[in-house]
Amino acid sequence: MAGSLFEKDSESMSLLVLVLGLSGIATAVLVWYVRWRRERRAEEARLWQQHREWQSTRQQHEQP
Repeated sequence: MAGSLFEKDSESMSLLVLVLGLSGIATAVLVWYVRWRRERRAEEARLWQQHREWQSTRQQHEQP
């Protein structure tokens, strides 16, 4: 009886460790993705701003 109870605890502990490990990995991946996406959007916004500035200076030079 005690042996089977210990084995059950061991199995549930292993399952708990597995679930916690997987959720930790999922959390790390999610955090990385959110940061990467934020950086990418910021870079995209910076490039569009440069493009708008370039267009406005080009239009000013073309006008007589």
